[in-house]
Amino acid sequence: MKPLVRRILVGGLPVAAALAVIGYLMAELAGGFLSNHPTASDPLGAELAAKAADTFRTRMPLGMAAWGFGLVALYEVVLFVLRGNPPPPTAPPAKAPAPTDAVLKDLLTRADAAGAVPAPAPCPPAGDPDNTRTAEPTPPG
Repeated sequence: MKPLVRRILVGGLPVAAALAVIGYLMAELAGGFLSNHPTASDPLGAELAAKAADTFRTRMPLGMAAWGFGLVALYEVVLFVLRGNPPPPTAPPAKAPAPTDAVLKDLLTRADAAGAVPAPAPCPPAGDPDNTRTAEPTPPG
């Protein structure tokens, strides 16, 4: 049951927070429309519009957050009933080295032991005649 509660909290709290922010923005928008309504020009209408806007600012975010969290909790409970409790994650088994790695390592050790890898030849100096161009490149086209 503990993984179910964790999944509900991990999934439900971000949804509730996002819906509360959206609900607050919607309440502010509704309050703006109510303050510009023609009945807001008389004193009684202005007072009612202000009360309605204050009510929207509290009820809309809380209601949307509660509904969002409730729906996430309901969906997670239904998934728990259908699928059951997931097994705890197990560590993957240790990977055996590939046979190609062993063959390559064996070949490298044999080559090092036999001295089959010759030392690289030094580069000729810059002014050496062997280091000059032998033919002029042909111009394109």
